[in-house]
Amino acid sequence: MPTNSIDVIRNHIRRVQQRRARLLSLREISMAIAVMTALFALFGILEMTFGLPTAGRIMLTVILAAAAGGFLWRYIFIRRRMGKDARRIAHYVDERVPELEQRLITSMEFEEKRPSGGSMALTERLWEDTLAQLRIVDTDRVSSVRSAWPAAAAALLVLAGLFFAIRNSNEFSLAGMRVIMPWMQPQSTATLPVGLTVAPGTIKIQRGTDVMLIARVANAVPKQVEVYLQTDSVDWDRFQMTPEGDEMPESVKTPKGDENTYAYLLPAVEKDVSYYVDIGVKRSDHHRISVFDLPRVEQIDVDYVYPNYTGLKNNTVKDDGDVIAPQGTQITLHAEFNKTVEKAAAIFGDATRLDLAAK
Repeated sequence: MPTNSIDVIRNHIRRVQQRRARLLSLREISMAIAVMTALFALFGILEMTFGLPTAGRIMLTVILAAAAGGFLWRYIFIRRRMGKDARRIAHYVDERVPELEQRLITSMEFEEKRPSGGSMALTERLWEDTLAQLRIVDTDRVSSVRSAWPAAAAALLVLAGLFFAIRNSNEFSLAGMRVIMPWMQPQSTATLPVGLTVAPGTIKIQRGTDVMLIARVANAVPKQVEVYLQTDSVDWDRFQMTPEGDEMPESVKTPKGDENTYAYLLPAVEKDVSYYVDIGVKRSDHHRISVFDLPRVEQIDVDYVYPNYTGLKNNTVKDDGDVIAPQGTQITLHAEFNKTVEKAAAIFGDATRLDLAAK
């Protein structure tokens, strides 16, 4: 009997069986993934919406486990049935080529009755004709599982949706964990009020002083912190505050570990400034930085009244505080200040103090 011809038929049937096995596995696994993922998402939404008690979450977990067990049993059952594929292929071929069975029987009977050393031409011809007829039959149709690829696409789509929901919703993620582990207790959803404190608040400073504005945020991590400044009583200018860093003075730094502190430096403030801080979810009160000038002497004039023995003419020296005069000279100091002062005094090198009279 031509063994090569039989091997060709066996290999052809084996390929059909393997292809069908792969497609069935793909379909069943994809269907299981799609349904289990959809159930998990549905149960997560229920838990997130209603906040089920522990007994309710345990019931959802049991349903998920039962569904997983059902799909596992179905997969094992189908794999066992796949052993009957050879019969299905045989029936399929017999329906398409009714005379094929008779040709195979004839070739086998002829092989048994052929005298030793006789010609194998007839047997070879019968087997070649059998193979030609078998190749005409589309046995791939027996192994076609049309629902495999749509099931795989549905599984990928549902998994992508679940991944997106978990990634973008912390509440859904926590609800899903409670469905899988029903003994977990839901975290308290009560939110603490967002705190915002601003320093130095409303202050008065000497003109030209640097001011570091500090904003401290509690119970929140804002995406951005902005300070609004106004110097002309009309327009507000917006500036971005930066997180606390090494460049901040030690006097205004918060204790180590507080990461919600932001700063903005106002260098050499020359005019009054109004400001407030906005963190998106909250805005501080309006504060004002008022500048002032310390009293200072702008000019000193000296009147000289000389004694008669000098023969010098009395005179006034403008804007010069140095006094050089003969003994017995009467001196009058005229001091002009940058602002009104309540009192002033001249202090000499020997610690003598003379109060100045206001004009």
